[in-house]
Amino acid sequence: MNKQPICTKLMLFALLSLIVGISLVVGQSAEPQVIADFEQGIPYIEDADHVVSGFIAWGSDFENVVLAARQIPPFGALSLPDSEPAANTVLMVQYDIRSGGWGGFTHALTDGAGWISADWRDYNALRFWLYGNGTGKTVQVDLFDNRNLRITGDTAERYYYRITDDYTGVAAVHDSV
Repeated sequence: MNKQPICTKLMLFALLSLIVGISLVVGQSAEPQVIADFEQGIPYIEDADHVVSGFIAWGSDFENVVLAARQIPPFGALSLPDSEPAANTVLMVQYDIRSGGWGGFTHALTDGAGWISADWRDYNALRFWLYGNGTGKTVQVDLFDNRNLRITGDTAERYYYRITDDYTGVAAVHDSV
């Protein structure tokens, strides 16, 4: 069985600036599979059919969501707990979403040339780190599954997980899928 691409989308439904330190990992008791660690920057690829893969910001207003790679020094407020004493590159997401607006970003898996499939049947969880600002707002992670690669439009199934930003600092988010 050939699984079609899974992409992840992190989306906010309210006005706030949020720094997201994400290392997306799919895992179970076996060795986790790192999906993105941002050490080589943030991929953005457009193929000949103008289908974009990598990390794509979108929103109701131009640049109301901005993505950037940011290097975090060891032992700082944004460092991962119990991390190696070395710098880490994270994905920083800045939101400026007006009342009634919307925005977020998509991570469409890529091999550097286009959108690719990923077979995650052997895994049962999604884990990443998220920096909370204590806003009480909702962050939503969507998993898109089974996109038809022969169609350039959106044909994916959707699954979501919602996180309340009710904490400050770096915390692990882990959920079974």
